[in-house]
Amino acid sequence: MKTVCVFLIIFFLSCSLSAEEIQSKEEASVPQETGEILRIEREKESEEASTLERLFSARYRGVHLQQFGYEVFDVEEPVPPPVAPVDEDYLLGPGDQLILYLWGDSVEILELESTYVLEVDREGRVFTPYTGPLYVAGKRLKDLKEELTGLLSRKFRKFKVDLSLSKPRTFTVWVTGAVRKPGPVPAQGTFTLLDVLIMAGGVSKEGSLRSILLRRKGGSGEERRIIDLYDLLLHGRSPDVKVRDGDVIHVPPVGEAVGVAGAVKRPAIYELKGETSLAELLKMAGGTLPSAYSLGVKILRYEEDRVVVYESSLREEDLRRTVLRDGDLVVVEEVYSETVRGAVRLEGFVAYPGNYSLRNTKTLGDLLRKAGLLPDTNMHHAELIRREPPDYTPQVVHFSPLRVLEGSEDITLQDYDTVRLYPRWVNPPIQVSGEVESPAVVPYYEGITLLDVLRNVTLRGSPRELKVLIYRSVGNLPPRPPAEETNEDTDEEGTEEDHYETHGFAELIEDMTARELLDLKARLQEELDYLRTLREDASGDALSARVRELKIQLAQIERKLKGYGELSGVFASVYLFDLLTRGEGNVELQPGDRVVVKRTEATEKDKTVTILGEVRRPGIYRLEEDMTLYDLIVKAGGYTPRAYPKGLIFIRRSARKLQEEHLEAALAALEESLAGHEEGITLMGAAPEERQALELTLRKQRQLLNLIKTRAKLGLGRIALEVPERLEELKESTSNIPLEDGDYVYIPPRPSYVLVIGGVYNQISLPYVKGKPLSFYLEQVGGLTEEADLDNIYVIKANGRVISRRNYDRTLTFEWRESRLYFARDFLSMPLEEGDTVVVPTKLRVPTMWRPLVRDVVQIIFQAISTAVLARRL
Repeated sequence: MKTVCVFLIIFFLSCSLSAEEIQSKEEASVPQETGEILRIEREKESEEASTLERLFSARYRGVHLQQFGYEVFDVEEPVPPPVAPVDEDYLLGPGDQLILYLWGDSVEILELESTYVLEVDREGRVFTPYTGPLYVAGKRLKDLKEELTGLLSRKFRKFKVDLSLSKPRTFTVWVTGAVRKPGPVPAQGTFTLLDVLIMAGGVSKEGSLRSILLRRKGGSGEERRIIDLYDLLLHGRSPDVKVRDGDVIHVPPVGEAVGVAGAVKRPAIYELKGETSLAELLKMAGGTLPSAYSLGVKILRYEEDRVVVYESSLREEDLRRTVLRDGDLVVVEEVYSETVRGAVRLEGFVAYPGNYSLRNTKTLGDLLRKAGLLPDTNMHHAELIRREPPDYTPQVVHFSPLRVLEGSEDITLQDYDTVRLYPRWVNPPIQVSGEVESPAVVPYYEGITLLDVLRNVTLRGSPRELKVLIYRSVGNLPPRPPAEETNEDTDEEGTEEDHYETHGFAELIEDMTARELLDLKARLQEELDYLRTLREDASGDALSARVRELKIQLAQIERKLKGYGELSGVFASVYLFDLLTRGEGNVELQPGDRVVVKRTEATEKDKTVTILGEVRRPGIYRLEEDMTLYDLIVKAGGYTPRAYPKGLIFIRRSARKLQEEHLEAALAALEESLAGHEEGITLMGAAPEERQALELTLRKQRQLLNLIKTRAKLGLGRIALEVPERLEELKESTSNIPLEDGDYVYIPPRPSYVLVIGGVYNQISLPYVKGKPLSFYLEQVGGLTEEADLDNIYVIKANGRVISRRNYDRTLTFEWRESRLYFARDFLSMPLEEGDTVVVPTKLRVPTMWRPLVRDVVQIIFQAISTAVLARRL
């Protein structure tokens, strides 16, 4: 009977194994994405910076930062992770496939050592021949192993049991939030949280890496766990969280973030978690580089709708004390690498450029001997760029390497010096000096002109008073053409002196360069000295005539050379006013030219006058002898049809200078008076209230005086002229005044307005209505304000003259009052003309002694306004 039972057991197990072999042995594969869509999305995202990256990168001089850690998700095609063992806490469920191993004493189990494949069915059960069906869903793997061992021990002794998971089931994990592909993700029990995130395309840059939420259902309710991927990214500590069936992974938006740039090992944008100090941030960034400047830590912080810069340092106490805020950008400056302390830098056309220690290389000669000069090094021109405290503005010193090596000159080197040597075919620069705020060195390039060189130079003085001398080395002066050979035996060619006589000496030297003039002067001087020795032995009219002619020719050369300047190397002389206004003398410069700005002599420059506006040929004209205003207008082609001669603006420099002197004298008197009052307040023993009131009054008077000083010179220099409409009538008019150097004439177009300004309700230009009186225009602007000074109203005519109640005596008016006819002269009934300006002063609240000056200054200011409105271009 016992033999039959054993046989039945063996038959049953063999049948069970055959059934397992008949079942399909294909592995349950996890659905996989092709990855093409995700790959395209990642490429697009990598090309476009995120919102945070743009925010930080745009804040500080081209810093380009990326968010830290997101590159771990940049995989081309996310694939399921490789098969990995599961731990004993694995929870079983429908679809899991197990392998049961049995072995032990052959007597007890009849020499049977077998392997059984168990699969959890849909109801969560497994079937074994010794135990029957068992419910295993939700049980841990180790718990099932213990249960099977207990059940089999009831039938067998001296045996061992092992249970393993051969093929885990596939289940769904939901991934939500800021991931590239949110939604359900097929997973297995061997997958970690990081595997599932990668299968979902990874965390996007809008999502957090430090607050990933894992929700899991447990026996006691929902379990919530926060995962910080910075533990993995910064310290290599894997979260080692295996996913389970029903898990939900949520990626919230990125939290507070700060950026760090500059001299750090890992510049990036880092997400904060809790209070973070500057020391902790630099630790996340891998620490600082050796080149970090210890005092050069800057924090750019958003505060009150603006960016505020705070400074810190790399000292430990500062690093710990500085707490960062959301949006901070930390920049660690680098030590200025261009300049090495205690060294001089050698650049250019040498064999051994670089930094040289000042301890071993003290002079320019020492440096050049170590530099390894090349055969083509320029031995006549090099530069020493020196930066000295406190502002370290570069100053260029030019020197000759040849003279330094010969010992005729040398320079002691200093900290921050840079020595630059050039190849011999490189052109030396152009130097600018003289009447300029600071000398300049301009690099030479082909086609550079005088205007190009002076474009960024600040002059000391008016261009009318300055000229430019261009000094050129003798080697660069145009060569003198060789003299033609003459036949002394024939009269047809004649001598060179006959050439001067025949063709005119002035025309001959007109286009000569300075070098040619000097050569000719030397030859003529030699001839003159020789002829003077002959006059002791012989006499004759021809000899005396030739001596006189040579003297005249030498004097002409001297006058020509005076225009070139004082040195023999002067190439050209250009008047700055002509250069800047008409472009005359804008010569092309050559390498090594020296441009020297000098003041002109009072008699060496032609005098000019300027006429602009409504004339046919406006421009700058040379002042001729006894030239009048009429002559200038005729020379300019006469009036255009739009001209308004009555409004002619005539400005004279000498008149302006005289008016400025009188005004400055008056202002100085007021200044002295005000200073006396201030001193009196200091010495007087007044009560505090009275003293405070007096100080306030004097302060206001001081403010008024400063206003007068700044505004009073606006309209100086204009001369009022009564110019008739017809040009021919001007010829015999008293306004046809003689002109002076620098006079300025402007003929405005005929105006069609009357300007009303001052104490009125609406300061505006009104259309001119012929014959309408002053009162008409005052009514058009709403009348006078309460502060208006009716007794001191005046009219500025278009030509600059002023008419007030005091000097008005031409208008006779009639008025019927109380049954009687009255005759009166009413200023308000005066008809106005085109271009007139009505000025309504306000009542003056200033000291009595100041009132005449203030009235004059106010009138000057309003005259300037009237002139500017009429001219539109002064």
